[in-house]
Amino acid sequence: MAGDILRGHEGLLAQLIRKAAVDGIVSVVSEDEIMADRHLRRGRHRAIDGNSIRTYIIRYINRDMGLSVVEDVVKSLGYLCLGSRFRRIGERLQADTQQMIEEFGVGIQAAQYPFLGAIDRLGPLTIGELAQAVGITQPGATRTASQLMELGFLSMQPSVEDQRRRVVSLTPEGQELVEYSKQQVWPRIAAAVADLCKDLDGPLLAQLAAMEDGLAEAPLIRRARAAQEKTP
Repeated sequence: MAGDILRGHEGLLAQLIRKAAVDGIVSVVSEDEIMADRHLRRGRHRAIDGNSIRTYIIRYINRDMGLSVVEDVVKSLGYLCLGSRFRRIGERLQADTQQMIEEFGVGIQAAQYPFLGAIDRLGPLTIGELAQAVGITQPGATRTASQLMELGFLSMQPSVEDQRRRVVSLTPEGQELVEYSKQQVWPRIAAAVADLCKDLDGPLLAQLAAMEDGLAEAPLIRRARAAQEKTP
């Protein structure tokens, strides 16, 4: 019964309860136990739904365990906050990716990699074309391209086909970085994300919860290291 009750509330809440139960700190892990608990036996004999159980457990942990637990409202509101949920997961993935990039000693930001990849894949591009290829605004593309030019990985010059058009291309240093990344960095990042997503199934919100739980349990860099250790 406990599994059915908590299935819609994966993530921090479920992890806390499971850990508390394993550690012997709290035994409130099923509806029957909650109904029998002294805090709820005081004149309460009605059935308790999932939301009531979630609220009770948070209150139980806050009051009886002396911990501060705040409900994950973005997750609880489901589709209403789907954009915020996607952004949060994206930011976590990008932060984990940045950690992996730094471990390889590469001196760029995770958000700058797609620009190098786009030019390597499509050839020299105008700023407008680069913005379209990466899917961001033109001012954002201008800013990132300028940063990569300052780092020496990109350069801008008139197009061979039309001197009136200025295009961005990889410098020799940029091409060298891309080749190194193709061999060493990008495959490991892709493999780590694939490992995170390999067991995803079911409704979208459940898959997002599984991704968040998976990242909390094992960040991308840990997944990449584990895969590397398995490689003969």
